[in-house]
Amino acid sequence: MPTIEIEVGEAGEDQIKKSFQGEWLVNDVSPEQDDSGVTWDGGTKYSVAKTAKGHLLVYEFDERKYKGSYRVFADFDELKDAESGPYAAIPRNVVALVASALGIEYVVEMEI
Repeated sequence: MPTIEIEVGEAGEDQIKKSFQGEWLVNDVSPEQDDSGVTWDGGTKYSVAKTAKGHLLVYEFDERKYKGSYRVFADFDELKDAESGPYAAIPRNVVALVASALGIEYVVEMEI
């Protein structure tokens, strides 16, 4: 697996680079507004990588503030659980794209 490098923290002195072995599944996806009750920041892009240990790393990058952060999930089920509820951490469209990349059937449930 190739080495992936990400920038974490705010631009300037607080920003550091981190790396890990893995492969990108989803790159620079803008969140879609949905009926989850969460207002997603359109200036944030989401990328998801599968690590060499099989975990899923979600990288969020705010293009306006030039600020990056990440979260690691043990597997797809844990990632999927993070997209539900009023404190959802990951947009549903990103979860759906990750599922597709992993060959997992996933349906975005609409509350309409």
